[in-house]
Amino acid sequence: MKKQIIVVSLFLVLNFVFCKNVFAAPDIDSVNGTFVNSAIVIVTGIDFGVKYPVAPMLWSDFENGVAGAALPTVSPWVAYKGNGGLFNSKQHYSGNLAAYQTYNYTSPDGESTSNYFFPVEIDETYVSYVTKYHKAGNTIYGQWKNTRIVGTGQAYNGPGMGGFSDNAPLYDPGPSPIGTMSSPDVRGFTYYQPIDNPLGIRDENWHRIDMYKKLSTPGITDGQIWENIDNDDSNVDYSNSYNHKNLNAITRLAGETFKHAGIILGLMHTNTLDGDIHEIWLDDLYVDNTQARLEICSGSVWASRSHCEVQIPQNNWSNEQIEFKVNQGTFLDNSTAYLYVIDAAGDFNVYGYSIIFGSSAVDLVAPSAPSGLSVM
Repeated sequence: MKKQIIVVSLFLVLNFVFCKNVFAAPDIDSVNGTFVNSAIVIVTGIDFGVKYPVAPMLWSDFENGVAGAALPTVSPWVAYKGNGGLFNSKQHYSGNLAAYQTYNYTSPDGESTSNYFFPVEIDETYVSYVTKYHKAGNTIYGQWKNTRIVGTGQAYNGPGMGGFSDNAPLYDPGPSPIGTMSSPDVRGFTYYQPIDNPLGIRDENWHRIDMYKKLSTPGITDGQIWENIDNDDSNVDYSNSYNHKNLNAITRLAGETFKHAGIILGLMHTNTLDGDIHEIWLDDLYVDNTQARLEICSGSVWASRSHCEVQIPQNNWSNEQIEFKVNQGTFLDNSTAYLYVIDAAGDFNVYGYSIIFGSSAVDLVAPSAPSGLSVM
């Protein structure tokens, strides 16, 4: 009997350890540094996973250009059509500049934007940015084409593409060209139809858009594609026109070998009517080969995190420690916010770690447990 108890106990311990290692979410113990823009902070904890390379593939706040100049005047931007996107100071999310384009009825094609091509082709792509739309004409009618992921040898459509037009996700697993899509077949999600009501994200405010696409093993339902608008997880199904998620998708058909080769910026607007003028801004762009990242948010619980700013990892990301550069975004000094670590599988600490912008994080480390006490 004693031997059976020992065996059962050992099994339970091993089972607990196994489950913890396999399913454990990131857990933050402490942070060290000052939470001001561009300062270096080190976060310590457990189950962060590993990330390589540590830095994102691209972080661009578009502050390295000149207002009115074309994006391709600086690296790494390449013009897709015309001169590509522009630097603009009229509207900007943070800093002084943002990427920009405007279209009217006489615009040639509505796709004068820019590409960023990855240094190496990859199987997973995560993209985050903020964007703003302004109607300077009569209506908002037309198709606002948001940022897209592009496949091998492509710059816009074609096999490997994953994109969002007026926030209806679509993807091309190859090899046929994109046509009208129906949900949830292999061609993708419900395709865009031009809108003039409701406004959606055309409401003259800045909106955060996140998108992630993982290429499947050719012909196998192990791919993923999802989008999220304004950090709202409440609707992530096919029927909702804002947030979509498909975690068991064939995103690469049997026999296909393409990968993700880059992105094209969502500074496109087609089907513009006579008398209409559309202006689009895009700022604080983050691109990486994994969804592993850090976020600082206004909400203390991930499910209601609300306003978030993605942080910039650098130099070190190990299972127990991460170094990152602070991106304060639009958070004000002395405001309280909460730090989250998201690992490569998309798991996260449910409760945020409290920080204060403008304050040293040394003061925020949880105190050591008292010693020398006894229960009377």
